[in-house]
Amino acid sequence: MGRPLAGLPTLLLIWAACTTGTAEAGGIYKWQDENGKTHFSDQPPPDVAAEKVRTPAATAGAEGDTGELEALRERVEEGYEARMEKRKADEKARAEAEKIAAHCKETRAKLEHLQNSTRHQVINEAGEREFMREETRQEWMRRAREEIAKHCQ
Repeated sequence: MGRPLAGLPTLLLIWAACTTGTAEAGGIYKWQDENGKTHFSDQPPPDVAAEKVRTPAATAGAEGDTGELEALRERVEEGYEARMEKRKADEKARAEAEKIAAHCKETRAKLEHLQNSTRHQVINEAGEREFMREETRQEWMRRAREEIAKHCQ
């Protein structure tokens, strides 16, 4: 999984460039350097062809910029919240899968023990130990197999 706010620094840098006084005077320019990295600036570089990506309206004031900023902020927050919800759901699903896997491992071990040993002791109602009857052992093995078939694929 990526970092929750991975694109936020770039987004804030663009926003800052768009809202400064010098940016409003001349617009925003975009270009790539010799390594292919994209740059944004309020001044076009002298030796590279730059694309003008935003020309502020002459009448746009702080109020117009605030609306754009709020819309941008809402989109960023929605994306962050969606990623956090997905992360929580993934974590819950992983924890549930681990719980089921542990249950399956324990049930398989009990079944193997019941199959390999015919002399099991149980505690009766009087609190005394007694050997398990064969019918009881067969019933416990049947239940373990059903549990494995139901939950452990």
